Amino acid sequence: MLIAGIIYSVVAALLLIIAIIMLTGRGVMLIAGFNTMSPEARARYNAPRLARAVGTMLLFVVASLVLGALYFFFWQNAWLLGVSVGLLILTPILFILYFLIFRRVFLL
Repeated sequence: MLIAGIIYSVVAALLLIIAIIMLTGRGVMLIAGFNTMSPEARARYNAPRLARAVGTMLLFVVASLVLGALYFFFWQNAWLLGVSVGLLILTPILFILYFLIFRRVFLL
């Protein structure tokens, strides 16, 4: 169980660093598919706003991983692991819906 907690913690730390880079509005080239777009297609998007939205999503993933690490290190409560896994599953789904519904927010 200790190894799983260490893995969760290391991944959470790495994603936190990436989230901080994204929240500053930089790191747009880390978004999958954005760096392969043509310059004309990239010009249609508000890149800093898109990066901040992805950074916010990563913060939710980091929170889920921290809950999972707490489960493995300290509390062996099933509800904590359930909340962690549920948050990890729901975060991408909710943010994909957000991006699809509010796509015009990211367009210039």
